[in-house]
Amino acid sequence: TDFSDAERHLTSFFEARGAWSRSYSTTALDYDFQTMFAFNPHSNKRLAWEVLSVFFIVYDIVWLPLQLCVLPERYTPFGIDVLTTLFWTMDVVVTLRTGILHSTDFNKVDYRFKTILFKYAKSWLLADIVVILPAWMEVFMGGEEISAEVGILRMGKMLRMLRLVRIVKLERVIAVIEVRVNSNLVRQLGSIIKLLMLVIVVNHIIACVWYELGSYKLDGWVSHNSLQEESIWYGYLVSLHWAVTQFQGSMEIYPCNMEERAVAVVAVLLAFLGCAAFVSSITDMMIQLQSLKKDLSWQDYILRSYLREHNITTALSVRIKTYVESYRQRTRRHEWEAKLLQCLPENVLRDLHNEIRTVSFNGHNFFSHLKMEFPRMVRALCSDAVSSLSLSAGDTIFQSGDACLHMYFIVRGMCRYAVDEPKLSTIFSSSSRMPQGIVKIRKGEWLCEAGLWFVWSNVGDASCTTDGTIYRLEYMNFVKVLSNFTEALVICKSYAGAFRRMVKDAQGISD
Repeated sequence: TDFSDAERHLTSFFEARGAWSRSYSTTALDYDFQTMFAFNPHSNKRLAWEVLSVFFIVYDIVWLPLQLCVLPERYTPFGIDVLTTLFWTMDVVVTLRTGILHSTDFNKVDYRFKTILFKYAKSWLLADIVVILPAWMEVFMGGEEISAEVGILRMGKMLRMLRLVRIVKLERVIAVIEVRVNSNLVRQLGSIIKLLMLVIVVNHIIACVWYELGSYKLDGWVSHNSLQEESIWYGYLVSLHWAVTQFQGSMEIYPCNMEERAVAVVAVLLAFLGCAAFVSSITDMMIQLQSLKKDLSWQDYILRSYLREHNITTALSVRIKTYVESYRQRTRRHEWEAKLLQCLPENVLRDLHNEIRTVSFNGHNFFSHLKMEFPRMVRALCSDAVSSLSLSAGDTIFQSGDACLHMYFIVRGMCRYAVDEPKLSTIFSSSSRMPQGIVKIRKGEWLCEAGLWFVWSNVGDASCTTDGTIYRLEYMNFVKVLSNFTEALVICKSYAGAFRRMVKDAQGISD
C-alpha cells in the first residue's frame, strides 16, 4: 500500500503555493539594499574573518616587540607591513557592514548603516583610525621622520607602538569565537592554552625589553657576557632564557647596571603574580572536576555497600551498575538542559526547539512538505507538541492494546517492534514498507502515525534495544497547534482522509 494518491493530491497545492512564496521572497529581497553585501554577526564568513584577525593580532604581539627592541630598523619586509595595514583597513569596512543584534529581540539583526556606525563609533572606530592612519603614513614615507606640518612623532618605532592597542581587542575576538564552541572539553583545553599563551607572551615581551637594555649601554649584560659578535637571534634566545628563569630556575646572566636591576625586580614581581594566577586557575579547574567526581564516588560507594550487604549476585550487580550509570548520565544532562532552558526567552527557546527537533521530520514526506510550506506552524509544533524521551536498552515504548495518542520519531539508538501476527505487519519508514514480524526501527524512522489522524490502538509491542532518544509528537497538542493555522489544518484534514482510506483498503497494517 502506498500514499501516492494522497501525495499527488497535495503536491500541486504545495508547488503552486511554494512558487508564489519564492516569487514574493525574491522580489522583496531584490529591493532590500540594507542587507546587500552585509554580514550576519553569526555567519561562518564573519567567524572566518574573526579567526583571521586573531592571527594578525598575534603577529603584532610577537613581531612588534622584536621590531621595537631587538631587530634593526626596517628589518620587516615591506610587503608584510602593507598586508597587515591593508587587512586592518578592510576590517573597518567589514565591521561597518556587519549587522548588530537588536537590543531587545536577539532574533533580529539590524543592518542599518547609521545604527552600525553609531555603535562602532562608541567602541573601536576612533582607536582603529588612530592606529591605521600612522601605519599608512609609515608605509608611504618609508620610516622617515614626519615633517612639522604632519606631526612630531617619528615614523618607525614610535608609531608602531600604537598597534599594540589591538591587544585589548584580542579578548573580545576570542570571546566571539568561544561563544560558538559547545564542547566542554574544547573549552577547558582552550582555557589552558590561553593561560600558556599568556605566560609565553609575557616572557617574550620581558625578553625583548631585557635585550634592548643589555645592548643599549656598553656596560650592559650583552657586553659583559661577550655576546656582541653573536647573531641577533642568539642574543634574543639568551634573553628569553633569562626571562623564563625569572618564573622558575636560574642562569648565568645577571643585571649589570641600575636600569637592568630595576627591570629584573619588575620581572620577578610579574613572575610571582603570573605563577600565582596560573596555579590558581589550574587548581580551580581541578577542584571543579574533583567535586563532581566526589559526589559520584560517594554514590558508587553506597551502591556497592548495598549490593554487598544483600549478597546480590554478580550478574545482577553488573546489570544494576550499568543501568545506574546510564540513568545518571541521562539525568545529569536533563538537569543541565532544564536549568539552561529556563533562562532563555520564549522566542529563542522556540527557535532552539525548532532547529533541534525539525530534523526528525525530514524522512517523512508529508511532514517535510509541512516544514517547507508552513514553517511557523512547524516551529510551534516542535515547541508545543513535541517532547524528548531518553530511554535505556530494554525500556518499553508501548504495548499491544494501548491507546495510541502519540507518534514516535527515532532520533538516536535502535528499537524493536513485534506483532502477534507477522504476516499482517507493515512498518512505515523512509526507506521501505515491507511486512515483517519483528522489525528493527532505526534513526530517521517512525511509529504510530495512525494515532494522529483517527482513533487507534497499538497492535504490537515496541521497546528499545539500545540506549537512545525518541521524539514524541502528542496528539492533543498537535490538534491545538493546528487549530491556530487554518490553511495547514485544511491540508492535514485532506491528508488524514487519504491516510484513513489507505488504512481501510489495506490487508493489514501495524503501528
